[in-house]
Amino acid sequence: MCLGKCYAALNENELAEKYYLENIRLDGIIVKNKLEPPDAVADETIADFYLNSGQYRKAGTYFKKVQKEIPLGERGNRVADFMFKVDSAAGKYLFVIKNLQRSQKVKDSAFSAAKIKQIEKLGVEYETEQRK
Repeated sequence: MCLGKCYAALNENELAEKYYLENIRLDGIIVKNKLEPPDAVADETIADFYLNSGQYRKAGTYFKKVQKEIPLGERGNRVADFMFKVDSAAGKYLFVIKNLQRSQKVKDSAFSAAKIKQIEKLGVEYETEQRK
């Protein structure tokens, strides 16, 4: 992974892609042999590389893979934002709207959960004050 990032930083995209893909291949072997559980970091990294280098179809392929590997609440909003960029650049505007809606849904549910906790905390504090 590090070699891919180094070559990408040097704008040596062919070498960067080579090492990113090699890392993904090795990760597949590790997961297949049950040495470690699946991890979406390599897929997310190469998807980001493809997005930044204008290879939107390849970026979309890996971001879709990441979407399947990561539950929506964990990093799903980030993935939805990436897919929004990929689909926008590729001119797939119906998918753009879909990803934007998905991203907003995650943001709204996270905001709602935080507000519920805050309200519950204030309720407990109020009840505590009333008992004094």
